Amino acid sequence: MLKFEFSSLESRNCFWIAGLLSFLLAAAVALIRYQHGMWGFGFEGVSFRPSPSLRLFGLATLTILVILWVFLLIRCGFPPLIRTILKNQRRYLVLLSLLFSFFLFSNICFPKFGLNLPPPTPRFFAISFRNLLIHVFWVAGVLLIAASLFERIYRRQAEALDSLRRRLMRIAGRPFPIFLCVLAITNFFAWFLFCHMPSIGDEVSMVFQSRIFAGGDLFLHPPPHVEFFALEHIMDEGRWYSVYSPGHPIMLTLGQWIGAPWLINPLAGSVSAILIYWLGKETYGEKTARLGMLLGSLSPFLWFMSASFMAHPTALLFATLFLWSAARCIRTLSPRAGLAAGLCLGMMFIIRPLTALGIGLPTALWFMARIVRRPRRTVGAAAAGLLGFAAFAALFLLYNNALTGDAFTFGYEARFGSAQSMGFGPRSWGVVHTPWRGLMNTASNLWGLNEFLFQWPIPSLCFIFIAAAARKRNPWDAFFFAPILSVMALYFFYFGQDLHLGPRYFFELIPCLCLLTSRGIRSTPAFVRGLGFRVDTVNARCFVVFLLAVSVVFALSHRVPLWMERYARFVNPRIARQVKQRGLHNALIFVDPGFRGWSGMFWNSPRLDDDVLFARDLGYRNMILRRAYPHKTCYRLVRVPADDQLYWHPCKAEAP
Repeated sequence: MLKFEFSSLESRNCFWIAGLLSFLLAAAVALIRYQHGMWGFGFEGVSFRPSPSLRLFGLATLTILVILWVFLLIRCGFPPLIRTILKNQRRYLVLLSLLFSFFLFSNICFPKFGLNLPPPTPRFFAISFRNLLIHVFWVAGVLLIAASLFERIYRRQAEALDSLRRRLMRIAGRPFPIFLCVLAITNFFAWFLFCHMPSIGDEVSMVFQSRIFAGGDLFLHPPPHVEFFALEHIMDEGRWYSVYSPGHPIMLTLGQWIGAPWLINPLAGSVSAILIYWLGKETYGEKTARLGMLLGSLSPFLWFMSASFMAHPTALLFATLFLWSAARCIRTLSPRAGLAAGLCLGMMFIIRPLTALGIGLPTALWFMARIVRRPRRTVGAAAAGLLGFAAFAALFLLYNNALTGDAFTFGYEARFGSAQSMGFGPRSWGVVHTPWRGLMNTASNLWGLNEFLFQWPIPSLCFIFIAAAARKRNPWDAFFFAPILSVMALYFFYFGQDLHLGPRYFFELIPCLCLLTSRGIRSTPAFVRGLGFRVDTVNARCFVVFLLAVSVVFALSHRVPLWMERYARFVNPRIARQVKQRGLHNALIFVDPGFRGWSGMFWNSPRLDDDVLFARDLGYRNMILRRAYPHKTCYRLVRVPADDQLYWHPCKAEAP
């Protein structure tokens, strides 16, 4: 019987020592740098080339450590485990190998620098292989140490661990307290971390559009001298509006009307977390639903994104509602559920069109296939869903026509041209999209999910791999795997890729990821038995709970504070604070572009009728804007990078 028990103190120490040696190997490999065709060593970004003798000594030492590590794994009993796995049917081993290869691919951190993707050179693959080794050694160390600790604790606290597992499941059955907890966490981050400010220009653009909507307009006419207020994602030729889809600004408008636009995303993220429960209950059942909701509420990826002004949290809300309604419609073929699914997908479409198509496409294909087989029972639900989606799609086309003059020309295309479209070839910002770049973008997003989804010390997708590899299938597995594959396929053809606050292009897949993770966790004992092992179910479940508890503690105590410190650099509220401290009124402030000019212009209203008005510092051309606002006191705000201080300089008097 496979248990986490060791026959002797020597075997127990093998696990412990092998785990510590895994961490040592991860650290040693992390110090290696590949430079100019040779291996060197790096410390905190400072690298040097060792002499040939030192390089040989380092390589020999690393080889000895790896041999010792393999020897310890043999002593821990890993060869019998491998032999047992290899006794499975050849077809299942092929499937297992393919899934495991894909899982390894999702754990490789390929080198990438902003929009520039290195070519597939030997250096590229050497760095990628080094990153994979670091990750493998680290995860192996975590699992070995966890197994050793679990064995020590389980002998004495077996009932306590099983009681903890049951207590967590009871807590997860109370959606409203979990909603309040997630709302409190996301609002705390929105206030403490982001200071109720946008962190990138995309957010500024959408907040700008919401202020236009709140004033009762679709767009405004550009002001005179618009170059002083120009932002990358705001159209300023003929009409003044955000280039992004209108759905998220519409949601933010609700917040503008109550004076709290920063509240919309925390509400959307918190509601989405508890909707995972209803979605899981509709598909997998009560226990999987509870665990899925608990996982969603403990996702730092959801916390940080929901604390921002990005469009993804509101898209997540309607994606979860769509999946819930679609699942109910598939189960009952109710036209009412079909209409609800279509309306939710339509609302998501006017928030994030490409992601909405990726999530909705598998359901649409299922209904098309169902209509062919059983048209009478299916047509009503399918027609209702299509009608609901078409209503929002028509509104989107009317919106495009009002802003760009062409119903099929989106704001992004009007601003940047056809370089923003899907497919391969030259794109915006000097990017040439190729299949190689699409593959690397996909790998980067998958790696981001492993790192950011739960921020565990083990890959976040590991239990999804177990769910995919389990012998016993559930009819709803395809319902959740299909949107993941569909979104991945669509974004393969899109040149953009961004890990700001996490792999945000895959953020709307959180309901699918959490419920598949929940299913994988609950299927772990059956998965191990399916490999040919005799396993005690209670023992295995307690180990998984212990591993998850350690992972959550690690995420909350280390990873979340680490990323909080990094995300805090994206915003700087000092401008607004110093304006208030100085008691400035009726002022025109030119902001140094090196200090992210939009950080100040976020406070401007679209009609530029503010008491304190911010503008871009364009040097000698500032005199033009000063003449347009002759009664405002003028300042230049300069940031000195050396000491990261703001310096206020009264503008020089205009020459007579």
